[in-house]
Amino acid sequence: MIARNEETVAEFLSRVMVSSGLTARAVADDAGIHESALSSYRSGRRVPPPKVLISIADALNGRAELLVQLAEEVRVKSGAVTRSLS
Repeated sequence: MIARNEETVAEFLSRVMVSSGLTARAVADDAGIHESALSSYRSGRRVPPPKVLISIADALNGRAELLVQLAEEVRVKSGAVTRSLS
């Protein structure tokens, strides 16, 4: 169960993209990934590997630290992970 003050990688990606006003196409193009892959990450169907997270972070104007922390927790806890961002 996800506590109110925690976000999944998917939720974080979606929130940052919406707040920045960037389109999925723009982020995917800047990150060098397919838009369908980004959609899978945002929906939670797939978890991006750390290298892809860094590329996405660059496209999102440098949110790399938070994304890499999320990715590490996902790796350690096998995908059923959230990260407190309070």
